[in-house]
Amino acid sequence: MSHGSGGREDVNKTFTAVNSGSIFFAFDLSVTDTAPISGTDSEYFAHFNTGTFAARTDIVPPTGSGDFSVGISAFSSTATSTWPSDLTFNTTYKIVIEYNFATSAVLLWVDPVNVSSTSISGGSGIATSIDAIAFRQSNSSSDETITIDNVRVSTVFDDATLSNQNNLEVTNFKIYPNPVSNGFVNIKTSNNATTTVSVYNVLGKQVINTVLKSDRLNVSNLNAGVYILKLSQNGATTTKKLVIK
Repeated sequence: MSHGSGGREDVNKTFTAVNSGSIFFAFDLSVTDTAPISGTDSEYFAHFNTGTFAARTDIVPPTGSGDFSVGISAFSSTATSTWPSDLTFNTTYKIVIEYNFATSAVLLWVDPVNVSSTSISGGSGIATSIDAIAFRQSNSSSDETITIDNVRVSTVFDDATLSNQNNLEVTNFKIYPNPVSNGFVNIKTSNNATTTVSVYNVLGKQVINTVLKSDRLNVSNLNAGVYILKLSQNGATTTKKLVIK
């Protein structure tokens, strides 16, 4: 989806209505733009559909030196709560949204391990039944591109986040030094499977794409700056920020 000028367009996916317990909406999110999100962006990009729109999830400006953050509101078009940590362009995050019918609470997680992981509250709503999810392409104040994948809906938190099993665990690989100052970065994985390495600049352009033949990756041709390192192994992937001095 590309936000920017033009009209709003929602794409809905319906399912058997849920009206008790909790319903969870999970997806992988990656955002790209030419500069950190700024200004007042009141256009949400994902929500439950209840006849009205609930648990509206938004791309919002970072609170620090990051690229963006995510926010949520029970029913308002403007986020009422923002994720406390800034996020990075061209990095994939698992977003999980909950609507709890017993408490009317709306919650959002970023990369949770389980339901007890840190979440933020978008307040409370008045939904009595939910039978659809939707993604929105809108005319926000920023022109970010939003990529969505692995969409799941469930009444059980762990079922909604099953696609996390396709991600490489961070503990399965190490990269060092980071920041890099000598033109080489060491990449060590916990097994001998073939590893594909891709590196992207802050504009989302792929600047390196290679199969790792040793434990060292040559980055001497890259200018100083911040990059995204993506590792792929046995169909699973993970990403990490790489800083070159």
